Amino acid sequence: MAGLSQGFITMAAFGSMIAAFVLALFITFKPQKAKTLAVPYALLEGIFLGGISLFFMRMYPTVPVTAMCATFVTAAVMLGLYRSGLVKVTEKFRSIVTSAVIALCLFM
Repeated sequence: MAGLSQGFITMAAFGSMIAAFVLALFITFKPQKAKTLAVPYALLEGIFLGGISLFFMRMYPTVPVTAMCATFVTAAVMLGLYRSGLVKVTEKFRSIVTSAVIALCLFM
């Protein structure tokens, strides 16, 4: 982080965002290419999220680390619940989760 200028971080973040968007559109219209383009898409998304994280880390040093820890803990807990059989994924469960996500997006 010490050697990267704010301008470079911004350019890398927005450049990768645009490239990932174009790649996503291409994959949408040519789904047979998805296996080949999944890794480049994930790398571009990673660069974008890394740039955004560095931007916020300069303003609020603990926010990106806290968000990353919360994400990994949530993923680990959900995997544990699923593997133990406490959470069963049914069509009703999917519709409830989808409705909750849509409501959360609209609320935000």
